[in-house]
Amino acid sequence: MAGIMKSYQWLEKWLKKWLCADLKDSTEALIMAAQEQVLSTRSIEAGVHHSRQDPWCRLCKDAPETVQHIVAGCKMLAGTAYTERHNQVTGTVYRNICAEYGLEVPKSKWETPPKVVENGRAKVLWDFKFQTDKQLLANQPDMVVVDKE
Repeated sequence: MAGIMKSYQWLEKWLKKWLCADLKDSTEALIMAAQEQVLSTRSIEAGVHHSRQDPWCRLCKDAPETVQHIVAGCKMLAGTAYTERHNQVTGTVYRNICAEYGLEVPKSKWETPPKVVENGRAKVLWDFKFQTDKQLLANQPDMVVVDKE
């Protein structure tokens, strides 16, 4: 029962903050199902609803098709869909940060941001490779924000 109450409190807080509008019951149900990882995947259909015998992922066929597997574990999505999703999220964050600091915002979400944008308030580095004394595997962060104030 505590988990259900926490889920509802999270949803209510999220809705008030981001949507400020009424949702259809079906939309709210979908959000709740996604949060609880009980979307109608092949694994749920086989294990819970017993409407299918094959729980395996329809793309890779290597693991049960669960929400977790689809979102982060399917090798068939790893090289393309996950990278595309990552780039869309970081692009949105980049545009919001630029707008917040009064920097030029790319006109299209498909436009590759410039490596460096800067004004008197901030400097934003995009996909900028840093030289380090020690060899590091991760020396090219997606974005670095330098607040000058």
